[in-house]
Amino acid sequence: MSIKAKTKAFIAIKNINLTKMANKKGVAKQNLSRTYGRDTLKIKELLELCAIADCRLSIVDNKNNHELISYNKYDLEPLEIKDNGTIQSSIEIKIPDK
Repeated sequence: MSIKAKTKAFIAIKNINLTKMANKKGVAKQNLSRTYGRDTLKIKELLELCAIADCRLSIVDNKNNHELISYNKYDLEPLEIKDNGTIQSSIEIKIPDK
């Protein structure tokens, strides 16, 4: 399955409203649809979707199925979180057990 197809499936599964998301970001819905309809996405674009869906993006080692690193909404630019000012980026790193 392509990146485009998986992204569209994720948006459908999590019932993400692209119109509301576009309004929040101050962009046209068509631009947002084009962004998520490509086969090339930036990590930040995926993280924005994950933040809306209350999910995280992880890199998992295929050999032992350990999550090596996880990105979440706190890894987005500070302007994404406006209520209490800025939030520092935090990357959660998990060190696998030996």
